[in-house]
Amino acid sequence: MDDYGYLGARIRGMKGRLLPEAFFLELLEQKELMKVADSLLSSPYGEDMSVALAGESGLLAIEKALRRNLYGVFKKVLQMCSEEPRRLLRVLLGKWDVYNIKTVLRGKQRGLPAQEVLFALVPAGELDEPKLQELLNQPDVKAVIDTLATWLSPFAPPLLGAFPEYLENGQLAVLEKALDRYYFNWVLSETSPEEENEGFVREIIKREIDYQNLLSALKIISGRFEAVEVEFFPGGNLSGEYLSGAKSLEEVLTGLKKAYPDLDGRLAEGTESPSDAEHLFYCFLLRKWSDMVRKDPLSIAIVLGFLGLKLKEFLNLRIIVRSKAHGVPVDIIKKELVA
Repeated sequence: MDDYGYLGARIRGMKGRLLPEAFFLELLEQKELMKVADSLLSSPYGEDMSVALAGESGLLAIEKALRRNLYGVFKKVLQMCSEEPRRLLRVLLGKWDVYNIKTVLRGKQRGLPAQEVLFALVPAGELDEPKLQELLNQPDVKAVIDTLATWLSPFAPPLLGAFPEYLENGQLAVLEKALDRYYFNWVLSETSPEEENEGFVREIIKREIDYQNLLSALKIISGRFEAVEVEFFPGGNLSGEYLSGAKSLEEVLTGLKKAYPDLDGRLAEGTESPSDAEHLFYCFLLRKWSDMVRKDPLSIAIVLGFLGLKLKEFLNLRIIVRSKAHGVPVDIIKKELVA
């Protein structure tokens, strides 16, 4: 039996190093980016900032420090775990490998500079920054997939399988859908709703399926994609079939409210556009994930909740530092934060 009590005690100690709300309020009031850097140097991010500043400066250094800290914390948690909780965390964190691979592929498709793509990555999965950098160094989409194959990445086979269709029509969505389809099927096959700890991981990913399906529905009603260009994945709490038939934002929101009654108030207060709906639902998902820290202390829930809180911290710091670097007003930054 895995010692979740011991693991929970270690996590509670790490939770004490998360940045308090007052720290974020202080950052929001800073007028200069280097003042933000100084605040981070005096925080639990100090060591990461010092390492980053030895080779970079300004926004590049801060971004590097944030990524380094996130990966270091997630790696430490995995090392603390025994075999079963480590397996479950790897299943969960695979979603960030999927996100990062898709982001790299988009960068290659659009011919974007590697540094610009790196800024968008979240090194929270098995692919650490050196491996992500190696993917970014590849010349094209096929080379990225071939590199994953040489690493025996589980995400290489679905990409290789979809590659002929991608060659035929040039639509990157073909590869992205193959990745999502593989990952969601893998998670649902690796977890059972009948087992408590597996069920916690499964619920996070079921909501992630709903989020991806929501994005597809919003693209259709916004006129950005035709229905035949997107795929609605099974396994979520919200019917993909219902979303695929939604003709308006109001119909999409009705489906969300039925699937997530506790989301109703937020949707009623702040949803005026598809982008509002996307942001509010993402905030809701991350809040539900983070709230697991208050569930059964003798289960994996406290570990999952801590990772959710750490991810939220990372995302909000990144929003603030980027906004400060570009002179974005405080009131606009607050609307962008993951609350």
